Order: sequence, then structure tokens, then C-alpha cells
Amino acid sequence: LCQAASERLMSLAHAAAATARDTSPSDESYGIAEPQLARPVLSIVLPTYKRTDLLDRFFKHHVKMLDQIGFSYEILVVDDASPDNTQDIVASWAETCPHIRSIRHATNVGFRPNYLSCLREAKGHFTAYVGNDDLLIGETLRQHILRMAQDPDIVMVQAPWFLLDEYSDNKISGRSYEIDSEMRFYRGEHGRCLDFVLDRHVFPEWYIIRTNAVADIAGPYDRTTYHFFSQLSNALEIGDVVFAPEPYAIVTAVSRGHDTHVGNVETLFGWDEYRGGIEHLAAAARRHDPSWIQGQPDLLKRIQHFTNVRMEVALNLHLYSGNKNWLHAWHLKCRLEAYGITPLAPSVCAELSSLAAMEACVLELVRTGHRSIVVSERCFSIFREVIKVEPDVTLLCQGDTREAEATAYIAFGDAPDFPCKAVIDLAAAMRRYQA
Repeated sequence: LCQAASERLMSLAHAAAATARDTSPSDESYGIAEPQLARPVLSIVLPTYKRTDLLDRFFKHHVKMLDQIGFSYEILVVDDASPDNTQDIVASWAETCPHIRSIRHATNVGFRPNYLSCLREAKGHFTAYVGNDDLLIGETLRQHILRMAQDPDIVMVQAPWFLLDEYSDNKISGRSYEIDSEMRFYRGEHGRCLDFVLDRHVFPEWYIIRTNAVADIAGPYDRTTYHFFSQLSNALEIGDVVFAPEPYAIVTAVSRGHDTHVGNVETLFGWDEYRGGIEHLAAAARRHDPSWIQGQPDLLKRIQHFTNVRMEVALNLHLYSGNKNWLHAWHLKCRLEAYGITPLAPSVCAELSSLAAMEACVLELVRTGHRSIVVSERCFSIFREVIKVEPDVTLLCQGDTREAEATAYIAFGDAPDFPCKAVIDLAAAMRRYQA
């Protein structure tokens, strides 16, 4: 019964999609020649949460840029229940620019659901995402939109992006990936697209999408698969995808300040999701051509190499760039060693082992409810310098006048001289994390 119902639903879905394609207006009727139609040519969508310091720059740049390129447009802001004056700033800009539209979630849903809301709510014939701290490049954006308007088989245009480093005076440090000329992948060419992604180490994160294809391409995020890879795979199920060589966005690759930058977090922790995304593409390739895998004797090695590269990038970010994520770095080092990769010099490995042990001691105590922790006088100065703690956690040196208030002690060849609920032996932890 379940199989019959499923087959019936799929039949109805395909029929509905075909009807939608047949009845939708052609690009020639709405695209470039008629910019004043009720439905705009382009939707620029912005998911935002507590980024008021960036909104004025965002609107100033994009309103001017969009007015200049000559398309009808909307700027859709979806506010993820920001507890500040985000709505006031958006409303102020909307008073002078009627193309600005705003939606606010009643409760905070997180970045990825908010991103999906942006795609779902867009009204333009084409949709492009942009972050608060990112800037779109008008002329290149215009070229990509024209490319799609002239060819209705293209459902998605992908492009690399310029990388901006806030630690280097906002300099452009390069591109996310390089291609010499346009690459077009036709509907169902998942295998050929996967070859391209693996060979060029491509991340399909910045794209312009045909809005009437959103429902077929985008869906809820799942931790097993990096969503941009699954969206690329879904796009190839219904149409063609073009990878253009020219970037249309300047993207903050390395951010500073108190903000948690989503892209940085994904780079630090998303390597397994990246692998899942690549496998999603590979599975689609096998579905479309079961014999395809026979010509891919090194596929698993290539997927692992892609993942290993991302793990090395994450390892360096955990170690450097001010992150001080010693325990994550140590585990990544071990995983890379499983594939015969020695990413760090022996002296760095030895230092990392000690730092990972120190962080592990603090982490164990914090996770079991301790917020005031005394550290042996023999190693307190090192803890204070290199170990991150949450604002509600206090590390005290042995002998501190507040020692009696603490509930835990990190020992290093000594014992606490005050009563406490928990004692962690740093020396034992260091033996666990030997280089």
C-alpha cells in the first residue's frame, strides 16, 4: 500500500511540474526588455540576525548597484527574530527604496532554515543570495542573469567568489576556485559534474537560481550532507547548471570580531558534511547511469582526498586564526594520520598534545556542571594564556582567595588543599594525548 501511494504521489508531482513549466512565461517575456512587470526580474535575498552594524553598508551598496544594472528587483530581508533594531533599520531604508521587503520570524530558527525561507519567499524570476558582510558585483551579476534569461534550460548559474580577509585590511586574498572558461553540465550529468568538482576542488556555494525551480532544488538542511552539494545535485535532476569563471560576489572568508561567521564555522567543523555532499552527487550519478561507476576505479580515493584537504584546512584554522581549538585540532591530526598524512611538524604535535590535554581537563569539568575551577599553581599561567573558557566559567590559580568557592581542581602532580567535588589529573590527560 505504501509503495502504491508513493508511486501515485510521484506521478502527480511530475505532472504538476510539467504543467508549471508549460504555463510559466518565457524569459523573453519578462527578463530584460520589460523591467516594470509586477514580478521583478531579480530577488536579492538576505537572511539576517543581529547584524545591525552591517545593514547600512549592505543597503547603500546594493540599492545603488541594482539601480544601475537596469533590472527590476526586490531586496528581501528575512529577519531571524533579531532582539535589536534590525527592523527599524530595514524600515528606514524601505522608506526611500520601495524595492525593499522584509519578513520577520516570530522565533529564532537558525541560519539554514532562515536561508531556506529566503529562497521560498523570493518573488523575482531569478534569485541570488547574499550575506550581510558580502557585496555583489553588479556588472558580473547582470551578465549571469542575461545568460539565464537567454537560455531557459539553465536552472542555476554557479560562480567562484572573491575572498576577503578582515585580518588583512579587507584585502582580496584570491578566489574560492579557478576555472578558465564556462563549464556547462546538462540535465542528468551528475557524474561529469562530480569529476569537475573533485578535480577543481569546487564548492557550489554561490549561485543564481531560477526561482520557479526552488521547490525542486532546495529543502531542509540535514547534518549528513552539505546542503549546497545536494542542491547542485537536485538542480541537475531538472535542468542544466552552468559554472561561470567570473565571480559576482566578494565574500568575507576570514572574519574578526564577536560575530560567529557561518562560513567559518562550516569550514572548521563541516568536513564530514562535505564528504556526504560529494557522496550525494556520486549516488545520483549511479542512479542515472549504473555503469558509470565502472569507469571510476579511484572514486573512493578521490572523495577521501577531497575530504582530507578540507580536514587540513580545518586543522590549520583550529590551530591558528585565534581559534585555540586544541582538542578539535588534535583529533583532526589523528584522522589525517590514518591516511598516512603528517600535517604537523613533530615539535608542533608535541605542543598540541599538551594543549589538547589541558583543554580536555577544562571541558570535562565544565560539561559536568563546574563553573569555578582551581588550576594547580604549577601550570595556571599557561592555562590562562592558551585555554578558552565561556564567560560564565572562571579559572582560579591555586591559593586564590576565592579558592573556597570553587567546586573542582585541575591537579598537576599535586593534590588540592581545599575540599572540592572533582579532581582532574592533567598528567594523566597528557598521557592520553601523547603525540
